Amino acid sequence: MKSSSKYLLLIESILLPGACTTVPGGTRGLDEVEVSMHMVLPVESESRYYITGTTDLTNVWEGKTEGFYVYSSADLEKWDRQLAWEPPPGSEWDSRAWGAIILPLEDKYIMIGAVYSSKREEHSILTMEADNPGGPYKLRSEEPLMEGIDPQVVYEKDGSPWLVVGGRDAIMAAPLSNDLMHILAKPETILHASQVPGAEPAADGGWFHDAPVFHRLHNGELLMLFSANFKFPDGISYATFKLRSKTGKLSGPWIPEGVFLPKQHGASFWRRFDGELMLTVKPAGVSIEQGHPEFIHLMETRDDIFLHPDGSTEVTNSKSQGRSMDDFLYIANEEIRLGIDTSMGGAITYLEIKKYGENIVNDFDLGRQIQISFFGGPNPFIPSPDKQPHERWIRIGWNPIQAGDVFGNGSEIKDLFVGQDSIYVSCIPMHWPLDNVPGQCIYESRIKLRGNKVFVSAGIRNNRSDKTQYPARTSELPAVYSNGTYYNLYTYTGEKPFTFDNLRRIPKRNVKPGEFPWSRFQATENWAALVNDQGIGMGVYSPITQRFLGGFTGTEGEGSTFDIPCGYICPIGFSVLDHNIEYDYSYVMVAGTLEEIRRDIYEISKPDREQIPCFDFNSTREGWYFVNARDSGWPVKGAMDINADQASWSLVGPDISVQSDRIKYLEFKASYNGKAKKFSFHWRRIAGQRLTEPESLVVDLTSGGEYRTYTLDLEDRKGFEGLVTGFSFKFYEMEPGDRLVVDRICFR
Repeated sequence: MKSSSKYLLLIESILLPGACTTVPGGTRGLDEVEVSMHMVLPVESESRYYITGTTDLTNVWEGKTEGFYVYSSADLEKWDRQLAWEPPPGSEWDSRAWGAIILPLEDKYIMIGAVYSSKREEHSILTMEADNPGGPYKLRSEEPLMEGIDPQVVYEKDGSPWLVVGGRDAIMAAPLSNDLMHILAKPETILHASQVPGAEPAADGGWFHDAPVFHRLHNGELLMLFSANFKFPDGISYATFKLRSKTGKLSGPWIPEGVFLPKQHGASFWRRFDGELMLTVKPAGVSIEQGHPEFIHLMETRDDIFLHPDGSTEVTNSKSQGRSMDDFLYIANEEIRLGIDTSMGGAITYLEIKKYGENIVNDFDLGRQIQISFFGGPNPFIPSPDKQPHERWIRIGWNPIQAGDVFGNGSEIKDLFVGQDSIYVSCIPMHWPLDNVPGQCIYESRIKLRGNKVFVSAGIRNNRSDKTQYPARTSELPAVYSNGTYYNLYTYTGEKPFTFDNLRRIPKRNVKPGEFPWSRFQATENWAALVNDQGIGMGVYSPITQRFLGGFTGTEGEGSTFDIPCGYICPIGFSVLDHNIEYDYSYVMVAGTLEEIRRDIYEISKPDREQIPCFDFNSTREGWYFVNARDSGWPVKGAMDINADQASWSLVGPDISVQSDRIKYLEFKASYNGKAKKFSFHWRRIAGQRLTEPESLVVDLTSGGEYRTYTLDLEDRKGFEGLVTGFSFKFYEMEPGDRLVVDRICFR
C-alpha cells in the first residue's frame, strides 16, 4: 500500500473500532481502490456503487486481518472507503479475510466472506449483516456455513439460493436457507479444474478454483467464469475460463468454452444503473496483494456474453455462437470463395482468397459480417411499450439490419436462388436494438463473382405502417467488417485521385470505453481497404459516395472470424426513407494485395469517372436530400416536389467530387412559388488532405410556378478550383408551404 493509505488506515482504526468510518469526499481514484477478488453492488436507492472483496491486502497471506473494507462511489471514478467489518475481540476468525460479497435481503444487507481460523486451520465462509451496504456489519454466527473461499450466492431457476465456493479441492455448491444463514444439505462438487481443457495444476500438484462467478442468460442458460492456471507462451499464469450449463442448473453439466480473460482473474458481474452489463477484473499481470479493479463492458445476446469491442481488455472469444454448418452456403470461382449465412438473412460471412486460404470477414455477432443496414426515424424507435430498445443502442433509432438483432435473433430468409458463382437473397431484417422485432420491409441482395471481385447490388423495399416522412439519415452502404489480422485501413483522401498518388493509412482511434471508435473521411477515389501485415485483404468501392467510416477496434493484428477484434469499412449515404420507398445501391469488393485492389478499382470505376455528374429527378432523388423541408414522397414523379418547413432550408447532394477544369457551368432547373428572392449554391475544395471552408454563389430566384433553368457560371470562378466537393443549395426567407419543384441539376 501507499504510505498515505497506511495513514488513513491508522486513523480509521483509532477513531471508532468496530464502527463504520468513512474517508470523506470521494478521495480515491479507481486506481487507489485496493481490492482483489472484487464484487460490485449497485444500490439504486442511493445512486451509489459499492465494491468489496479481499480488501486487507497488507495481511492477505499472514498476520491478523483488519477485516473487510467497502468502497463506494456515485460516478465510478471517485471513491470513499470505510471499514465495514472487523473481527470481534477474541474471535477465532481473525486472519486472511478474502473475497467478501454483499447482497440485499429484505431490509438488511448480508455480507458473506471467507475468513481463516488459526484454531481450525481452515478458510471458511462467514455471514454478517448490517442496516446499510457500507456497514458496520456484525457476525450472524461464529459457526461458518462451510469451508471454502471466494463465495457466491446463485439463485436457481426455482428461486432457491445456493452457496458456491472455490478452493484447492473443487468448486463446491450447497443449498442455502432463504435467510442465507444455514446450509441445508451437504456440499457437492460441481466442477474440478482438471475437467477444463487448458487448465494447469499448481506447482504442488493441486488445482486452483478461484473466484467462480455466474450470469444467467436471457434464454435461461447459466454461464460460469472461474480462474485457474493456464500455460501461456511465456509461462504459467492465471487465466479466467468460461463454461456453460445448458440446463441452467448449477449441477451442470458444465461445457467448457475456453479462456475468456487471459492473465486476468477475480471477475464478477454487475450492471450499471443504465442497464449495461459489466465485468470487474484484476488487471493483467497484477498479483492478488496488489492493484485495483478494472471495469470491462460486456455485450450480451439472448444466448451469450462477449467482451465489448470498445472495452479495455485485449482478449478474444472464439465461438461461432452455436450456429449449424448447414446454415452456411458457399459459391466460388477460380480465385475467391464467398459464403453467406442463411440463419442471418443471407449476410456475407465468408470471403477467401483461394491461394491464401483464410476468411477475411468477421462474424463475431449479428452486427458484424458484410451486410445491409439502413437508418431512419423515429429516434428512438419504440414500436410498442413491451418492445423497448437495448439500453446501449436506444439512440440509433429505426435500424433494421440484414443479419439480425443484438439479442441474437437472426433475420428470416424470404427468397434464395443460388448459381455457381451468384446468389440472390431477400430477407425480412430484424431491428438491431430490439428483441425479435422484424422490420416492415424487405432487403434484397444480388451477388456475382468475377475473378477476384464481388459485385453486389442491394436495396430496401419499405412497407411501413408509419407513413411519416422522417428527416434524412445516414445508412451503411454496406457495413463491412474484417477479422483482427486485417487491421491496416488504407484509402486515398487527396486532391489528385486516380493518379496513383500516395495512399493514406487511417490509424486506429484511441478512444475511451463507450466512445465512437470509427474515423470519418472522404475517400476521393471512392474506396477503402483493410489489409494484413502482408498487404493482403479486401477493398470496398462505392460508385455513389465518397463519405466513408472506417477503423479498427480491439488488439491490432489479433483474432479470427469469431473473435472481437475487427476492422470496419462503411460507405455512407444520406437518404430519406419513405414508408414505401424502394432504394437500391451497388458496391464492389476486391480481394487481393493493396496494389491489386487499387489497380482493379481504377479499371472498374473508369466508366463512372468519365461521366460529368448530372442528376435527373425523373423517378428517384439521385442521392440528394433536404434539411428543414419535405417533398411529396415516394415514388418521385418526374421531379422533386419540395415544401419548406422553415424559412431557411437546404438541398444537399451526394458526397462526390469533380475536377473543376471539367466544369464550365451548372444547370439548376426548377419552378418556384413563394416570396423568396435569393438562393445560393455551395461547395468546398479539397486541398492536400483537407477540406477548405465552404465557398458560395448567390443566385436570384424567380417565382411564378414556371420551370426555369438557372445557369451558374463556374468557369474561372474564384474558389471553384482544383478538386471540388460538398455540393448543396440553400434557400432563404421562405414561408412554410413554399413550393420548389426541382427537375434537374447538371454540371456542364
